[in-house]
Amino acid sequence: MFIRFIGKEVDPLSNVEKGIFTLAYDLKNGDLLRKDEVIFLDELFAWFKQHLPIPTAFGSPIDANDNTSRGICWFRSSSNGVLAKVWELKFFIEDQGILIDVLKAESVGYWLYSDEYQVVAEPRRPSYKKLKRH
Repeated sequence: MFIRFIGKEVDPLSNVEKGIFTLAYDLKNGDLLRKDEVIFLDELFAWFKQHLPIPTAFGSPIDANDNTSRGICWFRSSSNGVLAKVWELKFFIEDQGILIDVLKAESVGYWLYSDEYQVVAEPRRPSYKKLKRH
């Protein structure tokens, strides 16, 4: 089982919903956060940098004139420690007024990268379910 955290905003280059890390970096690089909130995000980013490998492959470009790839990042449902921090990031982003949907899928497409925590895959077709909000 794989899990993905997405916002409502579609990335104009990749044409898919922005993932949780893109949303977090957008928040950090904006001017809406207080200094203590930026520090909190920096501490979370440092934790992820130490515990979550950065994928080395994101796939082929969508077209010849673009360097945007089709690779979509999904967490493995078995990566409990990492997922606990991702949920923490989700709640922080939602506290800023940005809703995050959680998707679950058994199959995510053609794998371009894989480690013990995540995969990057080019999707074949939508095959995920949104989790209900609590």
